[in-house]
Order: sequence, then structure tokens, then C-alpha cells
Amino acid sequence: MEQSEAVDAIIIGAGAAGLAAASELRANGRTVVVIEARSRVGGRILTYRDPDVAVPIELGAEFLHGTTPDTDTIIQRAGLTAIDVVGDSWQAREGHFRKTGFWKKVNRVLRKLDEHRVPDRSLGDYLAEHASRKRKSKHARARALALEFVQGFHAADAALVSERWLARVANTSAGNPGDLRSGRLLEGYDRVTAWLARDVFDAVELNTVVTNVDWERGRATVICRDADGFLRTFEGSTLIVTVPVGVLKAAVGERGAIEFRPEVPGMVEGMDGLEMGSALRTVFAFTERIWEHGLPRAPRKRGGLTQLSFLHSPGANFPVWWTQFPVRTPVLVGWVGGPRAAQMSTQPDTEIERLALNDLASHLGTTYECLAGLVRGSWMHNWDSDPFSRGAYSYPAVGGSGSARKLSRPVDQTIFFAGEATDTEGRSGTVEGALASGSRAARGVLLALGVASLPNQ
Repeated sequence: MEQSEAVDAIIIGAGAAGLAAASELRANGRTVVVIEARSRVGGRILTYRDPDVAVPIELGAEFLHGTTPDTDTIIQRAGLTAIDVVGDSWQAREGHFRKTGFWKKVNRVLRKLDEHRVPDRSLGDYLAEHASRKRKSKHARARALALEFVQGFHAADAALVSERWLARVANTSAGNPGDLRSGRLLEGYDRVTAWLARDVFDAVELNTVVTNVDWERGRATVICRDADGFLRTFEGSTLIVTVPVGVLKAAVGERGAIEFRPEVPGMVEGMDGLEMGSALRTVFAFTERIWEHGLPRAPRKRGGLTQLSFLHSPGANFPVWWTQFPVRTPVLVGWVGGPRAAQMSTQPDTEIERLALNDLASHLGTTYECLAGLVRGSWMHNWDSDPFSRGAYSYPAVGGSGSARKLSRPVDQTIFFAGEATDTEGRSGTVEGALASGSRAARGVLLALGVASLPNQ
């Protein structure tokens, strides 16, 4: 068993949170090692580039949601270009199009959720009560759209997700894309983590899967297995754990699971209130912008679909699609979240892509065969079946609105948890939340080591 020299901090996971923590600790003169199970950095940021496609193909995180100060700082320093998501939202059903009042209807429901309700309850229970009031029967459509939104945007199961949490995030910088600025990175989201990794690349151990953590106050021993099957150990004064909730919840012995010896106080309680949501994304590149040409029932007035941004078709297998507008390129992204995504995730990628393309053909009022003949390429990544993710991103279950805060607390000034699930500002599921949590964990490590952080890091 190979044993490495002791460091100030061991970081498990080279996603946005882990790299942000490593960068800040390095900038403050501390020694670090970052252990990553995958063959790449970035975690749930996964950008693919095809020479025949004009834009980066995002298979993980794609959007900037609301106010993103930590991400914006990196964008500025790395010389990247963020563009606003603009354009028109349409609803399509069997080739018939109409402008959608999607966000207005969704907000009508979500704005009435109670952040302080005691006891907490699920969104499903709230919607059931809402529907039981005869005066509210006319709002059935709004309830259905709110359900579709929460399942899609938060990747959540309505029977599990906390009303109190939904009420709180509806008013945050990342809570409602209908009210707030959204953007994307022209060069690709992986440029954010690449910039963070530039000064710590020599400290990153790729293809190294953590199996055990032995710890006591002021010391952590991490046992791993590398790509060749050899055991390695790393010693550190502190430990930052940034793996997703799905991995933290994995049973000992499963691929990617980590056994903590002894158990970490508060970790189980924090995880119990959090769920890992499911989401599926399929990306299709076509030979032409099909929504602008050749659809017999497409709208023609006022530019028609030339500024199409989002296409909604509630109830479909893939109820939301989006273009890259204002970049004019023949790429469409299909999206589904929540229980429907979890069910489909068990199928082969080829079948998922077939279902998605069939759905899109129905939305646009054309045939599967017609669309399939125009496909230049298709891509997806099944995060549910990825052993180092086990889902898309997290959300609090009923009674779990405070779980992120519990999980974010330092344990004996030795173990620190970071990652989107530990963000306490309502930004779970976002890169911004992950970056902020990594910086928070790094500051905690510096305090534990008796070191004040440098300004402006």
C-alpha cells in the first residue's frame, strides 16, 4: 500500500467545490491533495466539443441562474464570455404553437407556499389541498405547470420535496428562472473548473476512488484504490468532502461509496433530510434549424419561431426543450426531471434518445423519421447510473429545509463538507452554490489550522 506525504488538507472530489477549496487553500500557502474518482476534473460539469457543432455541448451544468458573484469573478479573471438567455418561450402540442404564460402561472402557485409552515409538508400535499378548494378549481392548469416546473427545474419528487424550502428558494437568486436573469458560457462551462484547476493540477489525483476514511480530531487517513487496483493512502490534518449526496448515501461496498470510521457526527442527520434528484438531458445537433424551416403549422407572424428559446409541452416524456439562442445554431436540448426521469434512467441511452426524438417530432408536428434524417449527432450522460454522482443534484425533503446547514457544519475542526447540497443560501443544484461552499470549507480549514485567510482570495 502506497502512502503519500501528509498534507494540510485532503479534498475528496475535483468538481467546482473541491477545486474552489483547493485553489483558496493553495493561495494561502497550505498543502493539499485532491482525490478524484473520474479521469477528469469538473464533477457534474461535463462539456463535450464536436468539431462540426458551433457551440460546446453541455451534458451537465449549463446555465447561470440569477446572481452568481463567485462564478462571475472566475468568468472575469479567466476572460470568459457570459451571454444572457433571451428569446421567446412557446408551448407546442402536436404541431400547434402558442405563446406560453408558463412563468406567470407557475408563480401564481409557488408564491403562495409557506416558508414558515409548521409542520412542513410536501409540494404534493400542498397541491392536493389547493385542488380541494372549489374556488381554486380554475387554477388546475397552474397547479399542473407548477408541478412540471418543480420536477424539471429542481429534479424533485413532489411527494418528497419540502414546501418550506421551495417557498424560500422561490425568492432567491437561483430560485425561479422565469423572474431572474439566466445565462450561459459561450466557451463552455468546463472553462470555469479548468481555470480553478490551473494552479492545483499537480495536486489532483485522477482515477483514484476513495473507499475508506479513518479519522480523529486533527487527523484524517483516506484509503483509495487507483486505476491499476493498487491501494493508496493519504494523510491530512483536515478533510473536505465534496462528493454528491447520492454518493454519501451509497451503501458500503457499492462502487464509489465511502465508509467513515468512526461515523461522522451529524452527517447522517444532514443526509437524511436531503434527496438526490433525477434529470435527463438529450442534446441533438441537426443539419438545419428545423424549428425555423419546414414546419407546416409553425407561426409566421412577428418572426415566428426565429427567436425560439424554450419550447414547453407539459405531460410529455421530455416536456422542455431549448435552443442556444441568441446563438443561431441547429442544436436542441431536451430535458425531463423528477420521477419520470428516474424511471427512464434505467433504460439504455439509445432508447432514451429515441423517446426524446419521438417526443420532439410530436411537439413540432412532424415525424420521427423526418427528424432522425436531419440529426447530425446526439449526446447524453446518465447521471443516475454514474456511480460517482448517483443523480443530478440535491433537494431537501419534508422536514429537511435545514439539512444543508447541518451538513455544512465543521466536525471537530477536522472534517468539512462542501458541494451544492451544503449551500445554505438556497442555491442547491447550482455551480454557484458549489463554488461558494468550497470557499466556505476552505476558510473553515484555515481557521482550524490557525491561519487567517489572505484578502481578496
